[in-house]
Amino acid sequence: MVEKSSARLLRQRSCGTIVAVGLLASVLFLGAVGFWRPAVGIPSALAQEATSSSWSAATSCHAVVLTLEQFLGKVPNPNQTQPNVGADYSGGALSLEGSKPSGTTPSSAAWPYSKRSTNPPCTVTLTNGTVLPTLVEIHHIKIATPISLDECGTVFPGQCDATFNACNADLAPNCSSTYPDTMHKVHMEIDMHWNESGIAPTHPTAGSIIDIQGFVFWDDGHVIDAWHSFSGWEVHPLSAWRPSTPDFTMSANPKSLTFQTGSSGASTVKLSSQNGFAGTLSLSVSAPTVVTTSINPASATLTPGTSFSATLKVSSSTVGSYTVTVTGTNGSISHSVNVGLNVTSPPDFAVSASPSSLSIPLGSSGTSTILLTSLNGFSGNLTLTAAATGSISLDSPTASLSPSAVSLSANGTGTSTLTVSTSLLTTPWTYTVTVTASSGTLSRSTAVTVTVTLL
Repeated sequence: MVEKSSARLLRQRSCGTIVAVGLLASVLFLGAVGFWRPAVGIPSALAQEATSSSWSAATSCHAVVLTLEQFLGKVPNPNQTQPNVGADYSGGALSLEGSKPSGTTPSSAAWPYSKRSTNPPCTVTLTNGTVLPTLVEIHHIKIATPISLDECGTVFPGQCDATFNACNADLAPNCSSTYPDTMHKVHMEIDMHWNESGIAPTHPTAGSIIDIQGFVFWDDGHVIDAWHSFSGWEVHPLSAWRPSTPDFTMSANPKSLTFQTGSSGASTVKLSSQNGFAGTLSLSVSAPTVVTTSINPASATLTPGTSFSATLKVSSSTVGSYTVTVTGTNGSISHSVNVGLNVTSPPDFAVSASPSSLSIPLGSSGTSTILLTSLNGFSGNLTLTAAATGSISLDSPTASLSPSAVSLSANGTGTSTLTVSTSLLTTPWTYTVTVTASSGTLSRSTAVTVTVTLL
């Protein structure tokens, strides 16, 4: 690893007193201007995906698992000239100072926490209310050079920062300090404050392939430095690391499906090689008995750095909420992903009458209100008809509807007035008037009982 110049020492704190005063001033400043506030707000997708438990007992935060490229982003610094180009702040996944135009170099003093902190916050809420995680987990990265001990004794006697660069072992195996390797490379530090507190991880070995967890930081003082990959992004403090072992990941998109009975839904299940994994994966699906499922393909072979997608199809004729689990297996390695189902009834409507029975003297009439109700989001035009059935009569009761067509909005209601009339020639009897509402092939009916009485 290229040695850090003495200029960096001038840009860093020179003693513990200066650090403490600087941190206090930064906290007071950030609180005053509103750059930092407690973690309350709208969790971002990354915050919701921060579910990996900490490997270090020093923090209870949960890490978001990202590739090195997701962490750094794909935006080269537009103010730099190749080959001395690194990852711009604007492309980073965890931009804890908020969104900035491309080419902007935020101030490290405005970062929500000090990179020297032994207890950084687990989340940060931006001024727009978006919540972002602070602990990142990156797999299968290569330690490029021997660990460099830096700034020894400047704060604590005998304590140093342990610094190194790490790169994507597959995309930038040479870990050079020029573009495009710089887009697959990041600076990391095991902080002296963590060493002094007895919570720092051990030092990894140069050339080893490891997985790491650490807190994200932007150091504006080293955007022009080759040893910092011409970028301010770094993982500092590094909280934990472990040897990288071959594995694979699974995800589903979408994670939840809503469809009607008699219909179906589909989700794409993605499986990706991690840490150089290679092998054949078998896929299986478990679901409630009322849910029918299929997965295609049911097996596939992964090579290092690759991924493949399978299509999960589901259907059910039973309304309800269900969970379908897709499991990928290779020998003793097994992972699963859940897809939530919400099976609903198809759009429909209901017809009812109030009152549902009428008593009408000969030569008179009576009315009933026909109520039409949208169900499950039904919307459309309904055509209404009415027919009377009953005793043989010289003059059967007549039925009319006003209006004879009703337009329903989704989850709305409509009414029509049913008028039943009799004449002096109508046979006193009990009749049934059936009111039918139709929309296309869908029709629903209700009955009104009509008793014709003598005068």
